[in-house]
Amino acid sequence: MSLLESRQQISVTLPMNLSGLLLKAGDTFYLNNERLGWTQKVFQVLSYDFDLGNAGELIVSVSCIETDASIYDWDVADQVAYTPAPIINLPTPTGTIQYSEIAHDAIILTANTTLEVGKEYHVAAGGLTLTLPLGAAVGDTIAISVGDFADTVINPNGEKILSVTADRLINLANKGFTLVYTGSDYGWAVR
Repeated sequence: MSLLESRQQISVTLPMNLSGLLLKAGDTFYLNNERLGWTQKVFQVLSYDFDLGNAGELIVSVSCIETDASIYDWDVADQVAYTPAPIINLPTPTGTIQYSEIAHDAIILTANTTLEVGKEYHVAAGGLTLTLPLGAAVGDTIAISVGDFADTVINPNGEKILSVTADRLINLANKGFTLVYTGSDYGWAVR
């Protein structure tokens, strides 16, 4: 019913004499207006207010909104079963994954390597140099979880990391992050 009611959006405020007080909030009435093309258009009274006219006469301003009897026509066939939205798994607010959430199929790194997009890596030894791949497309990702990342270097390989082309020295332990390629201007972003 609320959906059908929300489709009735024409509202008007009608200046009336004291006969406007005969209408109460919730009452419905027909309104004809040749200029607007309304013939027997049904309106529902929302409220009314008092104003003074130029000659000091009392004016009742009636606020109303269009309505229609079809709003209240409901049939059992109109009933639809409620289907809740599926649960959404969002990343943690900090953007890091906990050490306990390491993917079981991650590639374990104990030596220097060139990373590949779409892969998950687990850094198991410190002091490594990880080289980013060339030719990444916008949206490509590389996931990295860290057991011991002490003094590990990420080489951007001519690309940028957070808009800088220099190597990045990383000192982390028991954390994780995802590198996302955003384009040539900013390069790889850390999420």
